[in-house]
Amino acid sequence: MIGAKSALHASPPITASHWRPDGIGPASYGYFNLHGLDNAPYWYGQRDPGESIYPDFPVALRPEDVVNSGRAPRVVFSAACYGASVAGKSARESLALRFLECGTLGFVGATAIAYGGVSRPLVGADLLARHFWERLSAGYAQGYALREAKRRFVQEMQYRQGYLDTEDYKTLISFVLYGDPTVYPEPARRKPMPKGGAAGAATAPPDVTLAGRPEPAPPDTLSNEVVQQVKGLIAPFLPGVHEAEVTLSVPKLAKQCPTDKQSKARPAPSAILTLRKEHHLDGVPSWQQIARVAVTDSGQVVKMTVSK
Repeated sequence: MIGAKSALHASPPITASHWRPDGIGPASYGYFNLHGLDNAPYWYGQRDPGESIYPDFPVALRPEDVVNSGRAPRVVFSAACYGASVAGKSARESLALRFLECGTLGFVGATAIAYGGVSRPLVGADLLARHFWERLSAGYAQGYALREAKRRFVQEMQYRQGYLDTEDYKTLISFVLYGDPTVYPEPARRKPMPKGGAAGAATAPPDVTLAGRPEPAPPDTLSNEVVQQVKGLIAPFLPGVHEAEVTLSVPKLAKQCPTDKQSKARPAPSAILTLRKEHHLDGVPSWQQIARVAVTDSGQVVKMTVSK
């Protein structure tokens, strides 16, 4: 949405050691789809399972890799877990604060665990980012762009699924904007705000008053065949998945009101498999990567999300 494919870096092979002494290159916008931790100042990449010469999670970006002199992006969207967790931290301990210190006008990130998909269609943080960049590139103020991104996120997930699930709620609640919401990063395309509203509170949200959806009876267990199928599907995105702890729970779903009559919703899941794998990184005691897989009674996988 914001640049040519040639401007996209992957980590690995790119790591923090590749950046020049004067930091990451100048850019209007920065989108970082990396891993983040609440107890570490860095963002991490993740190696392709087909490559063996790299560490599983190399350090991709450090606060010291972001500098002044006009090189900081005007707007940054980070999909990393805890990318916007700044309480009690300094700019040396938080990339969000470091970007702002270096001149970034708006930083969007998650204050908690962020989830994304493993394939199309986009879900979670990935879908929210796309809608945000669409609105921002169209000429809207950054606060309004995030608000509209959340509106569209709700509408799209309701249309696809017929409900909002736990990961959808977390995405809506945890992603915040640090910066002046009335700033227009694209002044040449500046779009007027809707009548009667400011950039940060322009219009009423869509119909997101949520009514409880009857929950299915908790499953006693799922067949080992289904569990192994799920592990096989998630293996490329969750290193060490076969050693992961697996728990089973009933999905918490809520239906948007009024019901979207044009919804192409898939069957509602009857169970959620949560896979947790603990990793050890240099300087970090432990880190849990989480995958959430929704399945129906017949074992059909209807949604997979992985923590960032």
